Amino acid sequence: MNSGIGRQTRYTENFKRSVVAKLTVPGAPSAYSMQKKLGVSNSTLYKWIHVYGNSSEMSNKNRTPHSWSLEEKFQAIIETAKLSELEFGKYLRTNGLRSVDLEKWQEEFKASILTQQSHKHKRDPELTAMKAENKALKRELHRKDKALAEATALIILKKKAAILFGDPEDDEQN
Repeated sequence: MNSGIGRQTRYTENFKRSVVAKLTVPGAPSAYSMQKKLGVSNSTLYKWIHVYGNSSEMSNKNRTPHSWSLEEKFQAIIETAKLSELEFGKYLRTNGLRSVDLEKWQEEFKASILTQQSHKHKRDPELTAMKAENKALKRELHRKDKALAEATALIILKKKAAILFGDPEDDEQN
């Protein structure tokens, strides 16, 4: 780093690119604060931005996840699915993405697919008819269960009454 006047320090290309990347992302520190931190002049920083900030890699980093089209989002999901952790990290850095962006896109696509499937089932007249028939059969079954329970209760009460008060049929025969 350049700490003395008249002293020239050589920086690697990767270092320059990383500084430019830090300066060009949303919410980046100011060039002044970066100048103080690194001990590099403003003119040098702006020269680096001019040289390294126009590369396609940098333009991808400045692109927000919201500006991606559906096709690009889908392609990104497909491409990253088969990558190793290191390759995945490089892909994210190269394209200015975060892993949460891809996770969000995956969830959106899943929700979209599920919504389409549910709409497909709602439009199916045969399925609708079967649901209505099933509902009617359940109501009928419930009604019959209640009637059976009532009949069983009456039979039990009749038997208990016969035990307690005697069988009225026995009285008539005597």
